[in-house]
Amino acid sequence: MAVTRIEALLSAIARRDYLARLARAGWIAFAVAATVFAAGLLATRLTGIAPNLFSWSTLGIPPLAALAGAIVCVRPTGRVAAARMADRSLAGDDLFLTASSISRTPGEYQELVVKQAEERAAKAKADAVVPFAPLQRGGSAAAALAFLALAVWLVPQLDPFGRQEASKRNAARKNQLAEDRKDAKKLIEEIKKQDPDKAVSAAVAEEMAKLQATLDALKPNDKTGNAQKLDEAKADVARRLEQEREHRFEHSLDEQFQGQSLGGNPAAAEAIKKQLEKGEAAEAEKQLDELKSLADQLGRAKDDAERKQIAKKMKEQLDTLAQAAKSQPAGLSQAVQKALDQLAQAGNPDLKDQALQALRDSLDLAQLQMAADAQSARDLKSMQEALQALHMAKELNDKEALDGKAGEGNATMDDYKKMYAEALAKAKGQGQGEGQGQGGPGTDEGQGDGSTRPENDSVTTGFKQEQDQAPLTAGKTLMQWKTHGPAETGKVKEDYLRSVQDVKQGVSEALVHEQVPPGYHDGVKKYFDALDEK
Repeated sequence: MAVTRIEALLSAIARRDYLARLARAGWIAFAVAATVFAAGLLATRLTGIAPNLFSWSTLGIPPLAALAGAIVCVRPTGRVAAARMADRSLAGDDLFLTASSISRTPGEYQELVVKQAEERAAKAKADAVVPFAPLQRGGSAAAALAFLALAVWLVPQLDPFGRQEASKRNAARKNQLAEDRKDAKKLIEEIKKQDPDKAVSAAVAEEMAKLQATLDALKPNDKTGNAQKLDEAKADVARRLEQEREHRFEHSLDEQFQGQSLGGNPAAAEAIKKQLEKGEAAEAEKQLDELKSLADQLGRAKDDAERKQIAKKMKEQLDTLAQAAKSQPAGLSQAVQKALDQLAQAGNPDLKDQALQALRDSLDLAQLQMAADAQSARDLKSMQEALQALHMAKELNDKEALDGKAGEGNATMDDYKKMYAEALAKAKGQGQGEGQGQGGPGTDEGQGDGSTRPENDSVTTGFKQEQDQAPLTAGKTLMQWKTHGPAETGKVKEDYLRSVQDVKQGVSEALVHEQVPPGYHDGVKKYFDALDEK
């Protein structure tokens, strides 16, 4: 029983001592961490260096540091240490130390020692041996933590060196670069679905196939039916042509570049521009492939001078592409401008990696946009050839020399154009022969036999490829009847409005045939609409 009382006393003393040392070590660690936090907070807030390092999210560092310091540095109090503390506090002259190790001590006085220790243990209190007041240090730690929280809230954030502003700009640019990459990849997937490497787009190919079927179905002895079918086909192609032109040049950036002096190589830009207008993109693809290679070299470059040299060469080539693309649809110009902006940001060490990744995506997008623009140019050319072929077909139909079966096997509208041109030449030759014979009108052969003569494409001529002109008037006046005296009431106004209405009917077709830029269409139509009011 005595041993149990001694053991209980020593256990209580050891426990209180361990807690007291934990509290003391934790307080010291907290004081150090709080001091560092306060100093760091003032330094970052007043200088602008690492402004977000000491904030609400890091306010828990001092308490965590106190807990970690106490656990790591303090070991539990042992039995011998507790006995010595009891002897020292109770003036036991090593009584408790001897009693705690009595089982290992030889001699007949063991019972006497244990009895004395039992009597002293019954009267002793552990809190008297180890004073422990945790609330005092806990209150001080809470007050210090509250002070730090108040400092986080009230101390203003200064930026005397502009570092915080630069950091915000870089963060915003990183977010923008990430958005640019996301948008570029989305557009790349959309353009790939359109298959821009094909000769013409799927919609135009379908339109041309429908037109070929119409032309092949024309009958030689059905002049009226053929004329109706040709007029319907011409209206469909003209409508599609206008839609393609408006889509191709919608949101064009050409006006934004007027008056601006772009860099690059003007001669190379003009060559690329002419190729794109013809639906070709070999030179532009070569430039973009070289730019991709230079972007990889820029990412691997170690020397600052080498990086500047590569960046300068890339900017010159991008300026050349921008100058060539300024009259093209907006997609290519926008992709090139994005690449120029990202190339400039690649010079910032904090943005280099993100900028180079976005630059590569923009170059991929520019290459696909360029292929799509070339296909769009081929679409326009195909539909223009279709209109020309339809015009020739109408002429042949008027001469009753149109036969749809003759076109079976033709692959493109250019094939129909050549076929109709030969048929027209033959028909005209026969007509001249019938009317210019020596024996009188329509009796003998003319000067030509109606056959097609060989052509030499290398000879330079003054031939200009043009489209038929849509009439802007209601037609020629066949007869006039003049009378004297006042006109009937409203007669002049009725004649005027009728004439205006006749002119307005040909405006839409004229806009297509004259290749008026889409930006002027609304103005022209508003002008003719205003004539009714006048």
